[in-house]
Amino acid sequence: MGYKAIKIDELTIDDHYHLGSDDKCYYLMEYTKGAGYRTPENSHIHNFKKLMTQKGKSDWHYKTEAIEIIAKLFRSIYIPMLNLEEWTLIPIPPSKCIEDPLYDDRMTKLLKRSCLGMACDIREVILTIESREASHTSSSRASVAEIRNNLFLDQDQVDELRMNIILFDDVLTSGAHYLACKNIILEKYPDANIYGMFIARRVLPNVTDDFDDWDTF
Repeated sequence: MGYKAIKIDELTIDDHYHLGSDDKCYYLMEYTKGAGYRTPENSHIHNFKKLMTQKGKSDWHYKTEAIEIIAKLFRSIYIPMLNLEEWTLIPIPPSKCIEDPLYDDRMTKLLKRSCLGMACDIREVILTIESREASHTSSSRASVAEIRNNLFLDQDQVDELRMNIILFDDVLTSGAHYLACKNIILEKYPDANIYGMFIARRVLPNVTDDFDDWDTF
């Protein structure tokens, strides 16, 4: 299937209720909640998000393959959209802090693979303070403020930060994590020009669809 960068607009923004009309966010594919592995897009996302507890097990290679597949999409679609000399690429941090053995730097690996051989400014500028349950496995969603209060800027990484910034994440759901990361940057750099780029946006299944399995990652 061919993919392209699609901007969140007035037809899709209501699905991501924390986003405002001034937010500039793009995605490549749609992840259908509750559809398991039934679509290629869902398979990519499930495999990409395999937990670190699976490392060393027989199915771990699906995660590395997903990183490679998505990196090729980023390299062919997202990276050509940018003048790399003008942008800093920042992965939105995972739910686990960097000291946690379950910390997963999949987005950083994806960006580095996407920019292999290129002069890209990729930085883990935003870090998680305390490990939390991942939002896709939690029974309740944290607010933007709660997410923001569990993040901090790594001062070792902000030196000469470019003011054109792209925040990268895997799946755009409500937009809360993107907005929390955007806010923490704007607090220090109010003139920053910030975009969001995602592998996929979450869509809800049609009520007539016969999906009987739920998220397992």
